[in-house]
Amino acid sequence: MRAEKQKTVQSGPGGNIEQKMKLKELETDRKKAEEAWRESEEKYRQVVDNSLVGLYIVQNSIIKFCNHRLAEIFGFKTYNDLVGKKIKDLIKPEDWQLVQKKIQLRESGKEKVSQYKFKGIKSDGEIIDIETLGTKITYQGKPAVQGTIRDITNQKRSDENLRESETRFRILFESSPDGIYVTNLDGIILDVNLSACLLHEMGKGELLGENIKNLIHPDSEKQVVEDFPRWLAGEISYYNTSFRTSNNKNVPVEIRIRTVRYSNQTTQMYYVRDVSERIRVGESFLESQRALSNFMSNLPGMAYRCLNDKNWTMKFVSQGCTQLTGYKPEDFIDNKTLCFAKVIHPDFQKFVWETIQKALKKEQAYQLEYKIINANKKEIWVWEQGRGVFNEKGKLLTCEGIIIDIDDLKLAEVALRESENRFRTLVENVPSIAVQGFDKDRNVIFWNKASETLFGYSKNEAINKKLEDMIIPEYDKQQVTDDIKQWVMKGKAIPPGEQALQRKDGSVFEVHSSHIALKNIHDELEFYNLDIDLTELNQAKKDLQKSVYDLKKTFDGTVHALMSAVEMRDPYTSGHQNNVAKLACAIARELELDENQIEGLRIASLLHDIGKLNIPSEILTKPGKLTDIEYKLMQTHPQFGFEILRTINFPWPVAQMVLQHHEKMDGSGYPQGLTGDKIMLEARIITVADVVEPMSSHRPYRPALGIEAALKEIKRGKGKHYDSNVVKTCVRLFDKKGFKLDNSM
Repeated sequence: MRAEKQKTVQSGPGGNIEQKMKLKELETDRKKAEEAWRESEEKYRQVVDNSLVGLYIVQNSIIKFCNHRLAEIFGFKTYNDLVGKKIKDLIKPEDWQLVQKKIQLRESGKEKVSQYKFKGIKSDGEIIDIETLGTKITYQGKPAVQGTIRDITNQKRSDENLRESETRFRILFESSPDGIYVTNLDGIILDVNLSACLLHEMGKGELLGENIKNLIHPDSEKQVVEDFPRWLAGEISYYNTSFRTSNNKNVPVEIRIRTVRYSNQTTQMYYVRDVSERIRVGESFLESQRALSNFMSNLPGMAYRCLNDKNWTMKFVSQGCTQLTGYKPEDFIDNKTLCFAKVIHPDFQKFVWETIQKALKKEQAYQLEYKIINANKKEIWVWEQGRGVFNEKGKLLTCEGIIIDIDDLKLAEVALRESENRFRTLVENVPSIAVQGFDKDRNVIFWNKASETLFGYSKNEAINKKLEDMIIPEYDKQQVTDDIKQWVMKGKAIPPGEQALQRKDGSVFEVHSSHIALKNIHDELEFYNLDIDLTELNQAKKDLQKSVYDLKKTFDGTVHALMSAVEMRDPYTSGHQNNVAKLACAIARELELDENQIEGLRIASLLHDIGKLNIPSEILTKPGKLTDIEYKLMQTHPQFGFEILRTINFPWPVAQMVLQHHEKMDGSGYPQGLTGDKIMLEARIITVADVVEPMSSHRPYRPALGIEAALKEIKRGKGKHYDSNVVKTCVRLFDKKGFKLDNSM
């Protein structure tokens, strides 16, 4: 070869030049190839280093290649700091066995591609969560593993926080005393809490997938069907209706409707409160007021009796009318100055008429809220409850009810509703429930907007403060603190119930509190209070109790006035009616009659001789034996008593008790000659008491015969004249329980 080269060189100047040119061309091509290779390698390295995930090649558990992102993940400055390192040094010791096994499976080809997670160690010792995807390759002629690595520490932490948050709010969701329903925009139920299941007496599985309008009671179904599209459209946010239970029981409810995001979709939330107790309290009050309306002249608010016409023509208006409307009661009577319909705000006149007509058609009580315009042209919100009065043939006679000023309450409700519109989370959307969360040291960690409203502390003021220093009254602070400590240390939960709490301004008020505990992501207990303000409800109860008490005093005064009228005409029987009532009530309690029935018996006992007002006084006061005609005339007093009392709308059959109190079990009594169970139990009791009392008491025309003689008489007539069970009970009262008669009630 060298000889040929020398020969070529020696061939002449031209040949040498040609050879040099070829060599130069070859050199140029080589440099271009090297430059292209370097450029390609640089572009490849840029692509690799700019990857959002870490890239690596591992051979024999040694890192042979990696990119810059992998270095960043493990806390190194450049990829050169990682190349040549053992992969074991980047893995938490507890996870190395798993990773090593995976690498071996891929290098051997038994597992072509695998994806798994492990704990990594950064250069500063920090532990991070890693997800890797790898596959087998050949690198420099030997088996190796090539793959990607992602740092999922933040993602995993976020997932755990999300799960913790979902758990916390799920518990709060299930602990709500109100029923909560989550539906799609078609009304199909997606989720319900425990309170909703209890309200319907159904399991959760029975409610899920059901359309919420199918849970409406049939009595309210027609109206709800009409309004349902407005529910779904968000036009109605507050609603009163009736739900049904599994056995079709009617449950009156108050519904608040919100449109929110729930589980990444737009849904409607229905917060449903059972208002049965509130309605029962209202109806009880109305029935008492109506029954005693003949005995009273004043009531808080405005009590009325009116005709069912467009003018609402008043036949009776209580004195409370002036304070409520600014007009005197006589202004409304028979529309003397103006009709009550003119006082109702024009925007509500049609609503009031239609609502009451619907209730009257069904012979049901009605209750509604609307505005009136008083004498000073001021608009006032009022609450009205009433019912129609029907005769025995079902003909409507009048409407009776009461109207109360609720302007302040309505304004407060509007303010609360506006606040509720700002709620953004599930708990924040629960109306009227203040939720406070605190840790084991009683430091506040959660404070919703309802708590801000209820206690007067903003969220920033409350967080990290001691719970008891803000909302527990001083006199109760030590006890509550000890209860919380017992809850924290021994798991002895504080039972739900009424509790006194304190506002920022120092005022103390009543709430109903529920308490729950749950664990956070760190396995530490957190504690939550759910409080409902009872101020208005308790005040309403107190006002109702006072009104009923005042009415009862007026009623009792009237009854005793009637009694006095009888005793004035028959002084020989002074105290007789009181003692008969006392003994009759004692017998009734021994027979376990309910207190309402006993109250009716008491009134009838006090008035049982009221018919003697129609008997000539010379017969009533005659000391000797009565003639047959006089005795026949005396026997008319039950019938006359019935005629006097039957026109009064007692809530008990008082007139019938008075009519039957001289009937005998064998039919030998008067005036109707009734037998056995055809005689009311209350009348049978009065009969026995009316025999025992006069025989055991002193009379001006004879000395007392004594209780022994009286008891002997009723024993002798047991089963024939007197109810056997009543006689046995009466005897037991005197012989076993030491009962005594006197002139006190």
